[in-house]
Amino acid sequence: MKGVSLRLGLCSVTLRHLDVDGVLAAAVEAGLECVEWGADVHVPAGDEAAAVRVRGATEEAGLAVASYGSYYRAGCTDPAEFDGVLRSAVLLGAPRIRIWAGATGTEEASAEERAAVVEDTRRAAELAADVGVYLAYEFHRNTLTDGAERVLRLGE
Repeated sequence: MKGVSLRLGLCSVTLRHLDVDGVLAAAVEAGLECVEWGADVHVPAGDEAAAVRVRGATEEAGLAVASYGSYYRAGCTDPAEFDGVLRSAVLLGAPRIRIWAGATGTEEASAEERAAVVEDTRRAAELAADVGVYLAYEFHRNTLTDGAERVLRLGE
């Protein structure tokens, strides 16, 4: 892809049994360039001190923050929770936030569930864009991104 810069990295959730320093040591040892930090263990949403601390440790290790794996489920999670997600991502220096497209697979989702996911995603994307952060869906079963062709039709 012309104009796209690719970097090798890891998702901290893969190593959720390690602390931040352990994740960074593994990434450096593997010769990686970046880390996606997860909200489940390493950088809980809204924990501003953790976000600042992890950003500093990541930079000190010579690595970049690739993204923030938030576990925010568009259309399901209380929309007010996205504020903490966004604050954490900004303090972490994450250029994008990974979110989930609801909690129901495409075949099982009602029109109302689908509309709620799209509407909430658009709302969150506008907030993120205001501070220069992108959103990305996680490709996952039991969500509206449970198949490549389904992802392409999500906003229809």
